[in-house]
Amino acid sequence: MLFCTIASLNGRYVVILEGDSFVFDKGFSPVELLQPESFEVVAEKLKNKKVDAEFASYLEVNQETE
Repeated sequence: MLFCTIASLNGRYVVILEGDSFVFDKGFSPVELLQPESFEVVAEKLKNKKVDAEFASYLEVNQETE
């Protein structure tokens, strides 16, 4: 079973995929080789991520014009 959702976080978009496993071409699953971090760790990193300067400037300009 696969679940996919899109969420917004700090003015950006995040795509979340959930599944028991992910198998790609030739039955190979690179997800297992990556040894992914827990969802909690990744979510915390995303919440604490600094918005790059270019994107911050874009937000400021657009907020001023509204």
